[in-house]
Amino acid sequence: MSARTRPAHANDLPALTIIEALCFGPPRNPDNLAGELTRSWSRLVVIEHADEVVAYVNYWCVADEIEVIQVATHPGHQRRGHGRRALVHALDEARTTGATRALLEVRPSNTAAVALYESLGFVEVNRREKYY
Repeated sequence: MSARTRPAHANDLPALTIIEALCFGPPRNPDNLAGELTRSWSRLVVIEHADEVVAYVNYWCVADEIEVIQVATHPGHQRRGHGRRALVHALDEARTTGATRALLEVRPSNTAAVALYESLGFVEVNRREKYY
């Protein structure tokens, strides 16, 4: 069974909150993800596999830029291309709306994420000392 990419809905929020907690530790305020569904510049897209939300990407489209806020895959579904699929979807959609630049932040110690981003053409342009 193949994965499906679709916009997130309010009923996806419990699954997204679980994925966020498993990937990043204690979740942000749960209302933050809900807020992403209401902002005109925000996009929240899920990857579904076997009717289960297994990954998501949250990104903002502002003027001619896309800012990737979070990419996360449930640990039980990692290393299957779901994160890549979510990010490629975001980049493709942003291009169709006129975005010419994509930005994101990543912890340098997250070597899997760094490798994914580099494979998609991202390059380091700045590093915030003592940020992480």
